[in-house]
Amino acid sequence: MGDTCSLNRSMVDEAGWLTYKRQKSGSTAMVPFYVAGPDWFEGTDDLALCLAAEEKHDTFLTTEHGKPRSQKAAGDWFSKAARAAGLAEGKTAHGIRKGRAAIFKESGASADQRMAVLGHETESEALHYSKSADLRRTIEGTQNSN
Repeated sequence: MGDTCSLNRSMVDEAGWLTYKRQKSGSTAMVPFYVAGPDWFEGTDDLALCLAAEEKHDTFLTTEHGKPRSQKAAGDWFSKAARAAGLAEGKTAHGIRKGRAAIFKESGASADQRMAVLGHETESEALHYSKSADLRRTIEGTQNSN
């Protein structure tokens, strides 16, 4: 959540890739932002639609007054928004990250690819985060995606 709160428009290059330095590890993250990602990435146009509809602030995640959110406030805000949207209690931003790791694995992303997008520093961390992946989907990979 700390990285999310600091993401801003200046981190997106002309080619549409978001690049930033992770707070915890200091490593570089690079994510397709305004461009289509690889097949396993399962990108949608939801982010682009949200960004097009919002007021233009430098930082993406802002308060209703246009100020950047703090890490703690952003986590609380996300949990409340998830409940208001009808999601089960306990759904968190961290849970989305774990869910994406499983989806990426099921869709054929290698451990290195998952690590690059999700900021994992070791293969054991990548394996831990993708542990909930469906085994059958993992075996089938992208060849049988619907």
